[in-house]
Amino acid sequence: MRQANFSYLLSRVELCLIGYLFLKIPFKLFAQQPGNASATESWPHLKVTSCSKMGCRDLKTHLTMDADRRPLVDVNGTSSCLSSNITWNEKICSDPKSCSKNCALGKVNYTESEVISTQGHSVTLKLFNKEKQDGTRFYVMDSKELYKLFQLKNQEVSFEVDVSNAPAGVNAALYFVGMEADGGKSKANQAGAPYGTGFCSSKCPTNLRFVNGKANVLVPTLIAPITNFGTMGSCCPEVDVWQANQVSQTFSAHPCISNKPVTCHGMSCKPDALCASSSSCDFSSLRADDRNFYGPSKTVNTMKKFRVITQFITDDGTSSGDLVEIRRLYVQDDKVIENTRILVPRQSYAFNSVTDGFCSNSTAAIQQRNSFKYKGGLEALGKAMENGMVMVLSLSLGDVSDQMLKDPKSSALAPVKNITNSTMSSKNSSDTIISLQKNPRGSTVTFSHIKIGPINTSLKVSALI
Repeated sequence: MRQANFSYLLSRVELCLIGYLFLKIPFKLFAQQPGNASATESWPHLKVTSCSKMGCRDLKTHLTMDADRRPLVDVNGTSSCLSSNITWNEKICSDPKSCSKNCALGKVNYTESEVISTQGHSVTLKLFNKEKQDGTRFYVMDSKELYKLFQLKNQEVSFEVDVSNAPAGVNAALYFVGMEADGGKSKANQAGAPYGTGFCSSKCPTNLRFVNGKANVLVPTLIAPITNFGTMGSCCPEVDVWQANQVSQTFSAHPCISNKPVTCHGMSCKPDALCASSSSCDFSSLRADDRNFYGPSKTVNTMKKFRVITQFITDDGTSSGDLVEIRRLYVQDDKVIENTRILVPRQSYAFNSVTDGFCSNSTAAIQQRNSFKYKGGLEALGKAMENGMVMVLSLSLGDVSDQMLKDPKSSALAPVKNITNSTMSSKNSSDTIISLQKNPRGSTVTFSHIKIGPINTSLKVSALI
């Protein structure tokens, strides 16, 4: 095993100093509560396929809605604990203690929610529910009480996807995060995985209603809120297998200094503090200025369904080896399509996968601090994978191409021209988002035939749907 470099160790010391004052802030323990125990919740079932060298079998898996997408009402079930689903209702939630005491997570009628439908191996997510609240997020469950933990090293994840109804301005995602199997269920969190609790990501989101079972309410001892909810965040390693819409797509790797979920406070929640959350290690054909690769009527034609294959390569070809590469392939009309290549400035080698070398050279090209390296790179991410990772399916506003175009440094990786394709412009994406908010009911994504198994399983004719 390679030894951690000095910079990686130093970053731990720096972060301890950054977060010291915030970790000293007193947060009393009050439990996150489940709702009416007598109410029933009929989870949408989704068949996920597990493959081995001996063959494939369907897992008995289902989906549950994220806690922040659920009703949050007072314990009597009469009033919402939120105002317009954005801020806390101060009459019920004036501080962490009162909110944890007075509020409970509700169960979901998935038929009435309108944001999800499943059939066999297929799931369709809708951007808005009937109240026009945007953003859906679901987790794959292994049982009534636990999320399914997937082992990814020396494996590949494949699925078919239909993004023909996901225009610019929408982010359809399938990714894995280092959440706990029970959703962090404890004395502080009595709801657990069945209620979609415990979300974390490399972005250390601070807009969560509850973090580690504690109500994320701004307390007077803090100067100012980071979000509408509070100053706590939830951090963990993340692998973004798929973030995409009709015109753009990306996959990325995000290690953290801890392989398990960590609660951050204040400054320690900032980008790249506890996790490599910046875009320095994401792979997208936009960065290659390859306008003919992905999109309507392009090499990967997004007007019809195609298969996405993501392979997690280790140095010795075993599940116990170090993660060294994340590789991407596509299959459409029975044709295997190799990923586009990116020529990083001042480098003679064109990359077509995520490696430590790709991430280091990409970071150097835009003169950005290599947070990915300082958090341990792919080796550290591989260690986090050994704990098992939870699969997340989501659909939200926030265009993939728009996020890249907002950072002018991103175009430094394009070898020939700046990214100016009008179909991918920030202005058009913003216009699309406004249009979606006015006419929300048409945006959907469909994931189907999700398979996880040994490398090249999905390239066999018998494995293709």
